[in-house]
Amino acid sequence: MSNKYIMFVDDSVSMQKIVESVLVEDYEVLCASGAEEALSAMDRRVPDLFLLDIEMPDVDGYELAQIIRGRRDGKQVPIVFLSSMNSE
Repeated sequence: MSNKYIMFVDDSVSMQKIVESVLVEDYEVLCASGAEEALSAMDRRVPDLFLLDIEMPDVDGYELAQIIRGRRDGKQVPIVFLSSMNSE
C-alpha cells in the first residue's frame, strides 16, 4: 500500500464503496459523507488529494472546495470533482 492519502467526499455510501474499492489497493482512502466530516478529518490529517462529489446536501462540492482553499493547510492540495450528473 502506498502512503498517499486520498479523501473522497460523497453523501452516497454506495459511491463511497465503489470508489474506495477501486483505490484501496494503491492508496490510503478515507470516505467522508459531507463537509463537516471531511473538515474534521482534515484537522487530523491533510490528504494528498481530495475527490469531491459536486451535488451534496448542505454544502456542495464547489463550496467545500472554497472552504478547503481558504484554509492554510488546503491551499496546495489537488481537488478533483466527481459527478454522476449526466448533463453539462
